[in-house]
Amino acid sequence: MSQISQPPVILKHLWNVLFALFYPVLVIFSLVFTGILLVFSNLSRLAFAIIRLFGKKNGQELGSVRRKAAHSHHHHH
Repeated sequence: MSQISQPPVILKHLWNVLFALFYPVLVIFSLVFTGILLVFSNLSRLAFAIIRLFGKKNGQELGSVRRKAAHSHHHHH
């Protein structure tokens, strides 16, 4: 029990094992997170494109929406 130098070595080995296990998980998590962010930004862009396409089909609705948006912007500023 007098050997105090042993436990830190075991802990260091455990840390290395944990790091080896968790590093890929962290990398995958960060990749997934960035992927989700990209997907959501692209989805919003797609949604705007779809709205624009639908707006072209019936231009009256788009005009009214644009007018409302302009009014709201003036109120905010």
